[in-house]
Amino acid sequence: MSSEIRDCAQYITICGKETWPTIPTPWKETEAITAFKALEAATAIALGKLRFGFYETGTVDADHATVFLFMNYLSSIDGYGKWDAKSVERLKGEFYIVT
Repeated sequence: MSSEIRDCAQYITICGKETWPTIPTPWKETEAITAFKALEAATAIALGKLRFGFYETGTVDADHATVFLFMNYLSSIDGYGKWDAKSVERLKGEFYIVT
């Protein structure tokens, strides 16, 4: 990570309902996706600072980040879940299935 992006991390605020994530998950996915979205925000701030000479502050909502991640887990195609081989048959293009 560049020092410019690291320096912009101070302009990011992480929030959620009562400051903590409210979507229960047994894994550390909420924390991981929130941290990743904060990194994206810091990168955007660094780019804005580089391109336009000023910066804006950013806020990452932990609940919204978790919902963004879980949309991928809960999606289905014709009733088949993400991990079902029959869902891949219904996608356009070439995909590789790792078994």
